[in-house]
Amino acid sequence: NLKSGVRYFAAAVNTIYLSEDIYNDFFTYQGLGGKFKIIQKLPFDIQLSIATEIQSKRFTKPALNLLNQQIDPQRKDIQSTGEASISRDFEVGKGIVLDLTFTLGLMRNQSNDTYNDCSSYNVSFGFGVGF
Repeated sequence: NLKSGVRYFAAAVNTIYLSEDIYNDFFTYQGLGGKFKIIQKLPFDIQLSIATEIQSKRFTKPALNLLNQQIDPQRKDIQSTGEASISRDFEVGKGIVLDLTFTLGLMRNQSNDTYNDCSSYNVSFGFGVGF
């Protein structure tokens, strides 16, 4: 793009799933938010991790319906997410460790902008090998 305006790409990746559109401008809203995360060792060397987050966002742009008509002069979102995972390491040889992980994630974005009023969930299973 040869225009003189400043262009930037900013993203905050802190979970394994996408919770916002990649075109979202992180600098056009303000609001409060909070996070909570706990990691706990369970019997049989199982590790449990639970994380939650809630954000209240007030955008500097209007809320629209799916016909691109303004329905509110200011877009307002309340986004809540939750993620829980369990994992366990298994020693499979001398100095070789196999890590198995199961994760469940939920996201709900309550918005007065019709396109951005959405929810999603994810389920994943992963493994890693350490030396």
